[in-house]
Formats: sequence, C-alpha cells, structure tokens
Amino acid sequence: MPLDASTQVNTMLRERPKRSRRVQLYKPDADLLRWFRLHFPASAFHGRLVLGMRSDAGMQTLFTGEKEAVHTLLEQFYGSPRRDYYITANEISGVSRCREGLFALDNLTVDLDLHGEGVDYQSGQLNELADRLLWYLRRDGEDHGLALPHSLVLTGRGMQLWWHIRPCAAACRPYYSEVADHYVTQLEAILQEDSSLQALTVDGGSSRNLVGYFRLPCTYNTAAGVFGTVRFPAQEPEYVLQELWKLVQAQKERQREELRPEPPRKPERSFAGDYTSAEIAFLKDIRVTAFFRLRQLTDLRILRNREVGEETRNNLCFLVYNSLLTALGHEKAWERLLLFNQGFKLPMTEKELQNTIVSCQRKGGYRYRNASIISLLEITEEEQRAIGLYEPTQEYSPYTRSAKNPSRDAERAMRRENQAEQIRRLSAAGKTAREIAETLGISRHSAQDKLRDCGGNAAAQRRSRVQALLEQGLTPKEIAQREGCCLKTVQNIMKRQEIEKS
Repeated sequence: MPLDASTQVNTMLRERPKRSRRVQLYKPDADLLRWFRLHFPASAFHGRLVLGMRSDAGMQTLFTGEKEAVHTLLEQFYGSPRRDYYITANEISGVSRCREGLFALDNLTVDLDLHGEGVDYQSGQLNELADRLLWYLRRDGEDHGLALPHSLVLTGRGMQLWWHIRPCAAACRPYYSEVADHYVTQLEAILQEDSSLQALTVDGGSSRNLVGYFRLPCTYNTAAGVFGTVRFPAQEPEYVLQELWKLVQAQKERQREELRPEPPRKPERSFAGDYTSAEIAFLKDIRVTAFFRLRQLTDLRILRNREVGEETRNNLCFLVYNSLLTALGHEKAWERLLLFNQGFKLPMTEKELQNTIVSCQRKGGYRYRNASIISLLEITEEEQRAIGLYEPTQEYSPYTRSAKNPSRDAERAMRRENQAEQIRRLSAAGKTAREIAETLGISRHSAQDKLRDCGGNAAAQRRSRVQALLEQGLTPKEIAQREGCCLKTVQNIMKRQEIEKS
C-alpha cells in the first residue's frame, strides 16, 4: 500500500467527532470488531474489502483496503446518524468493486428483509423473528442441508445470516454459487413453512451478489431509526466450502429421490423355459425398441397357455405386426408374424393374417399406449405384473418434456416466483426499474420487462405519491427524504406536472 494504515484511516474517514458541531457522532458497539475478526481473520489471501456509505447523494465508496487496514479503521471509526454504512462479504483485487475483480471468497451471506405496512422497527418484532429463525435452524437446519450461521446481524429493517468459510480462491465460484443458491432457496422454503416467519422475505439478488454490499453491523439504520446488533449462534471457527457443497449435494439427492418415480416392477415370473423354437426364432436378433413389446405379447400368450379366443388371437397378431412394421418394414415384419402365429394352439391361416393386418399395412402403423393395449387385450393386474406391462401412473402429454433434473427445475421455478414477488414489492415501494435492477442484480432491460409482466409502473406510482404529498403541504426536500430519492427527482416530477397542467 502507498500509505500505512493509520495514514489511510485519517485520510479516508469522512467525519470525525471534532469536525462535527451539529451531528452527534457515535462509536459502534464492541461486537462490531468481534464480528469482523470472526468473518475476516488473517489468511494467505491478501485481497481488499470495500466499505461503502449511503447518504442523500447516493452510495459512495468510503474505504478500500486489506483486512488489517479495515480493522484499524473500524477501531477508530465514528459513525454519523445521517449515514448508512456497508461492507463487502468477499475480497476483491484492485479498487473496483465488480464481479471480474473478485479475488477470494470469505463468507456466504443471505439477506432477509422485514418490509411492509404497519411494521414498527422499534417494537422488538425483529428480535422475536430472529429467535424463532435460530430455533428453527437448530432443529431442522440439517434436514434442509443448512449449517448454523456464525453470526446473525439485525440490521434494523431485516437481518443477515453470515457463514464464514475458509478463504478460497475466486476459481471456486461455481461451488460457492451452487451453495448460495441452495441456501437462498431453502431459506425461502423455511419462511413459507413456518407461518410465524412469513413476515420475512429473502432478498435473492443481494444474497447472490458475490461483490455486493451488506449493512455494516452495529451501525445506525437511518430508515428504521435504530442501531443494528449481532448474535453469534455457531461455535465452529469456520466452514469449508467443499464440505458445505457436499451437504448440499446430499440434500439435493434426497429431494431427487422424493421426486423420482418408482422404478418399473420386475415381472413376477420368468418365461425363458416356456419359449418354443418358433418363439425363440421370432424374438431372435430383433435389436429394436419393439423387442420389449413383442416379448410382453409373447409372454402373455404363454401365460394364457397359448389357447386364446379368436378375437384375442387376432388382436395379438395385429399388435405384433404393428410393432414390427415401423422397425423392420412389411416384408420382414410379415416373416416374423408367421413365426409368432405358429405359437398358437390354433394358428391363423395366411389369408386370415393378411385380413387382420391390412388396415395397419395401409396406414403404415399405429401408436398404442400401454393403457390401450391393456384395455384391448383385457390384461388383468396379475398378468400385468407377470409380463411387466403397466399402465402409466400420470397422464402423458406429448408437448411436455420430461425434466432430467426435477429438483433443479423446481428450484429455478421458485427463484423466478421469488424474483417476481420481489419486483412487485419494490415497484409498490416506488423503486424505478434501474433501482430494482441494482437491488436484484439483473439488467435494467430485464427489470423493465418483468415490471411489465407484473403490471408494475414504479415511476407512475412515485409521481402519484409525490403529488399527494405536495397537496398535503410537504416541501420538496421533505418529500425526497420520505421517498428515499434525491431532491432533483422530486423537482423533475413537479416540473412535469406543471407542463401537463399547462
């Protein structure tokens, strides 16, 4: 570093007690340093952490430096009750806070929000929710593939769960992202399962942002008007990313087992010793998918002792020819059918066989499902088990592609639903498409498209609220503070309304 840590602290720290006469600065609780030492201990990786500060002017970078420098800054840190302070969970290279600059992975963090009408952030509701969530994680966390977090940060308007992992290189990002996605999805499921936790929502965008900002513990939340606190549930010094990944894989395998359909039941008896020489010749060297259908029909005839009624005999020959036609063509299918016909105690004549298959030959074959064959041949449940032919347990749809990974697709569907809900909530709160995109970690165009899908128009809603507040007699500055936007935004809305009136 070009400057030593103490010089950087004096240079970068924006507000000191002696420089402020109007604002009474505060010293954060000692738990802040304990929390920092827990989640950012010394390691072989020497990347940089970023401290941010949000004010009326927006988010600004307060300090960028290695862990030792950040620790020194926090020891001498005084905060302003007019500012919100943030920190990155992982290390970057250089000074640019971007995904391409990710250097090392130090923590896994999930952000939970407590937003909504009528929420009193000073009532202790957040502490009660934290108690309930920790109790649930201690009891059922392993069933969801979740480890107990090292710290639970109460931010004033929500909470953050922090898992410290043994620092590893950015090349481990695929493992990290898979674990992070699983933790986000499972926590969403927990909040839905427990009715007492449904006031909380998972902010999936910020939780999956590897270089995103998280509120600095034990600092003042200007929106809620309270100081943040920290709890330390887990006793383990650190988790290993690979071990967490293995736990996630085990949980996903359990989910796949639950979603996986029952394997086909094996036939209850073997027909190998019952085949005649004609039937062996009939089934020999048929290397097509039709072989299994032909073997089932042959086994059914054997099971019925080769003595079947005329109608069943005709249907059996028709289905055998139909299965062979598309695979082998008419000539070879006809040769095989003659061999099959020899297995009946009362075989059909060639003319009768030709009359039986004439419609199938003209049509080029039909498609029959198991249910149709079972109905056509009146196959009983006992016969189905014996020959291995079963009716499907769910309705077949030719336009529905079967999922190769049902649990993954279910997780993606849940994430899409969660994102849509997040967009509706942020839109109702007056956020623009750009602000929503920054919050959720998606592009502005994606946010605009999803807003249209959700029926949201944040800009129009904000204009409506600003107009209502103006009618109540609030000044533009007061409106900007209430809306959480800059003064220029309010002035532009006012100017646009004046133009529309004129």
